[in-house]
Amino acid sequence: FDGALAMSRRCLAACLLVGASGLAIPAITLKRASTGDPVDLRAAVTDCPGRTLVVYGTYAADFNMIEYAQQARHYWPELQSHGVSRALLIVNSPASAAA
Repeated sequence: FDGALAMSRRCLAACLLVGASGLAIPAITLKRASTGDPVDLRAAVTDCPGRTLVVYGTYAADFNMIEYAQQARHYWPELQSHGVSRALLIVNSPASAAA
C-alpha cells in the first residue's frame, strides 16, 4: 500500500505541476456523457476559476481508467487542499457506455 500511496502522491504532484505550467489544452470538442451536448475542452478548462485536473483516459472498461476515476475520487479532498476546484475525466467510449 505504501508504494501505491507514494505513486499517487507523485501523480498528484505531476498533475499539479502540469496545471501550473500552462501547457496548451487541445482545441477539441467532446460530447458530455450525461447529455451528449458538445463541450469545448479548452473553454471548459480555461473558463473555470481555480485549477482543473484533466485526466485523459482510455475506454470505459479499461481497468486503468476505472482506477484513475477511483483515485481522483479518493484523493479529491487532498486535491482540493492544493487548489484543484474541479476534475474532468475524459473517457474514449461511445455514449452507450455511460448508461
